[in-house]
Amino acid sequence: MKIPSIKQLLVLALFLPAICVSQDRADSLYTAARQAAFEAKDNSLAIEFIKQALDLTPKVDHYRVFYGRVLAWEAKYPESETQLKTVLDDNPRHLDARLALLDVYLWSGKYPQMEETAHSGLEIYPENADILFRLGMAQLKMAQARSASKTFNAVLILEPGHEQAQVQLLLLKDALKERKLRLSYAYDRLADTQTAWQFLVTEASLDPWVHTTVEYGHPTSLGPIIARYNLASRFDTQGSMLELEAYPKLRKTTYAYVGLGVSRSSIFPDWRAGAELFQGLGKGFEGSLGIRIIKIPDDNIQVFTGSFGKYVGNFWLNARVFLTPQNESLSRSFNLVMRRYLADADQYFELSGGSGEVPDETLGAEDLNHLGSRRIAGVWQTKITKTGFLQVRLSLENQEIRPDRYRGLSGLNLTYEYRF
Repeated sequence: MKIPSIKQLLVLALFLPAICVSQDRADSLYTAARQAAFEAKDNSLAIEFIKQALDLTPKVDHYRVFYGRVLAWEAKYPESETQLKTVLDDNPRHLDARLALLDVYLWSGKYPQMEETAHSGLEIYPENADILFRLGMAQLKMAQARSASKTFNAVLILEPGHEQAQVQLLLLKDALKERKLRLSYAYDRLADTQTAWQFLVTEASLDPWVHTTVEYGHPTSLGPIIARYNLASRFDTQGSMLELEAYPKLRKTTYAYVGLGVSRSSIFPDWRAGAELFQGLGKGFEGSLGIRIIKIPDDNIQVFTGSFGKYVGNFWLNARVFLTPQNESLSRSFNLVMRRYLADADQYFELSGGSGEVPDETLGAEDLNHLGSRRIAGVWQTKITKTGFLQVRLSLENQEIRPDRYRGLSGLNLTYEYRF
């Protein structure tokens, strides 16, 4: 062992008392901060004390973790996240910092980041019930009821008396009823308009588009499968279409959509099909690419589509683009969605709007050739019984059906969903 030099010993003797005094002062400030938070219930004072302690000794991790927690109690989530990530960047094994960060993500609605942070923590502590429980909460908030149930059961294997996991499993009993029966009724009032931006129409109504749908969704190990029967009437003509859709999960962050619908009615396309691949991109982002094909008597219409979305707190923001190649041009359309989740992922309010020249595959066959449209809509979905949900959708649209010829659409859609 190397013996310190006389100079090194002198320097140590000179500064050691100051270091000890600084640490004692910091410890006193830390104790005062905890008393302010837990006894006086004064988080602002606690923040002042702990900041002073960190100014004296910035490398003490438990000071910074406490600082991050108090900031979170004051709903200062970005600042709290910064403090806690600073600790974890230096020491990924710091359990208290990780648990505190998971709580911050839960309270601030950053559920994908919460899930990611929990998984990275379980790589270090694979049998930690506290991390595992928070992973289950992230899955629950993202409407992954079956995954959350498995996670909470895993918590109980590690800690059979874990009361919070027991409570969540009891609450999940209804959510795990994933078979769904939906009944929808839509009434779209149509009227000719004078301009391209006239949404609320007062002109004489044309024959309305009345649309009734019965849908059954069944869970499988790969993802849900949906069968749908559409019945519509318009211009004294009735028609129907049968559809089958699936959303297979390919891997942890990747799933797909495939769908096919067929009809022998003039007011629906002969058939329509679609496929799309969705990929989670981390940090709450998701992107997709896909195609829709619509067959009408005189044409096959191919529509390429892509979307980009992000979870921001309790909001889901999404932008979607449709591109349709034509002989001499490329038709474009876009749609923007902002969804605000309420009590859980099944209850929300949504606003959407869009414009463009690409046909919507949900329109009837005679409407597919309109030149452009502008549309806005609002959706509200709420839980009305333990197993029943009600959705109300109001929409306004203006379609250019021929050059300089416009038609307004005012729509009401009511949907009841029963889970069993």
